[in-house]
Amino acid sequence: MAIHAIMKNRDSLTKQNLVLILAICLVSFVIALQIILKPIHFLFADDWLLLEYLIPGEKKNFQELLQLVNGHNILTTKLSLLVISNLFGEDTLTAFALCNLALAAISCVLILRKLIVKASSSYLVVMVAVVIFFNFKQAQNYNMIISAHFIHSLFCVAIYLSITNTKVAKWRFVPLVIAPFSGAFGVTLLVLEVYLSTKQILFNKKFKKILSVVVCCLVFLFSYGYNLLSGNFVNNFTDEEIFADVPFITANPVFLPSFLLSILGSQFTPSSDYMHIVSQLIGLLLLVLLYRVRKQIYRSQEMTQALFVVAAASIMFTISGYDGSSGSIVNAYSNRYVTCTLLLALVVLAASVETPRLAFTKFVIGVLFILSFISGAKSGLEWVNLRSSQSDYLERLCYSKSFEDNRECLEFAWRQSFYLDEMTFEKDLNLFLKIHQN
Repeated sequence: MAIHAIMKNRDSLTKQNLVLILAICLVSFVIALQIILKPIHFLFADDWLLLEYLIPGEKKNFQELLQLVNGHNILTTKLSLLVISNLFGEDTLTAFALCNLALAAISCVLILRKLIVKASSSYLVVMVAVVIFFNFKQAQNYNMIISAHFIHSLFCVAIYLSITNTKVAKWRFVPLVIAPFSGAFGVTLLVLEVYLSTKQILFNKKFKKILSVVVCCLVFLFSYGYNLLSGNFVNNFTDEEIFADVPFITANPVFLPSFLLSILGSQFTPSSDYMHIVSQLIGLLLLVLLYRVRKQIYRSQEMTQALFVVAAASIMFTISGYDGSSGSIVNAYSNRYVTCTLLLALVVLAASVETPRLAFTKFVIGVLFILSFISGAKSGLEWVNLRSSQSDYLERLCYSKSFEDNRECLEFAWRQSFYLDEMTFEKDLNLFLKIHQN
């Protein structure tokens, strides 16, 4: 009987994994169609900061590769662009977006096998989890080269969480060391490792864990500390300091709760005139659901660690995005942060299916699915349609033989960038057009 039960459980897990992979392939295929059929093949906003990495054969020194961009060490993005630009040339932006999608798909398999497949035998729950993971509100993180670091960091987080509590846990140092070089979101792994190691040192007297703490500190100093101290960073505006808003957090804390709630609710907040209040209400709802399933979360190391990553990421986003004003809340429900906070929804979903209250579980599944689908379909599609149409419009103008069209191209593209000097932008625009045309 015991052998029969084990075999039955194995068959169930095999079917769940198959459903998981099929669901991921289906959703990934749909997103890939957007990347190919409605591509964003022009640079916008912060993308221009990475123009030099789109030049085939471009050589970069170590200091340039490690330079912080808008407060992020995005070495993985830079190296990826250098390689892909040499392989795909004018199709670099599309190829890069497809690579990001592939990383997201692998991350989805690793994370959902740990959080969802392990917790639930329901195929419906697995498919809902896939929809939440690929919430299309994060479309810009696939398509914009400056935002791809969120996907790269998520990939490192997925590998780390999937092997931390296994027999191959020693290999967690591979994603742990790479993560800080994939973006600030990746730094959460260093924080998590230090937290876990410190607990082992204090409560279990495992003093060997001191080495883990030392390694994390050294990696952080090398990836961020050195660059901050030496001024090796670049921002949207050259006169903007990375931590310029930090003093305002304590000086004007009145909107801080609203900011934090908006970060948590951003993944489920569709674009509208009411995003300011809706994001906070949804964030509050998630906290209520989180409280209801707290006992299930405490019993799972995977869930508590994933939740820790979200908490650490939220704190870091607050330090970089909150300036003490109500207006800064707009940063909190930005589309790009969805990649970092979706783990919260997955933890709530995984914990809810382990509760004995079936009505509560059905409510959580329904609410998370509906909110994720609506926010993704509305915000994600709107963003893609806007940027794709702008991309087509700019290409038509920029490659036209008409002087008037070329001038309009320059004016429009400049307004969509963060350049302060139009003459400098014109030089870079011509360089990009030359690369893109070849």
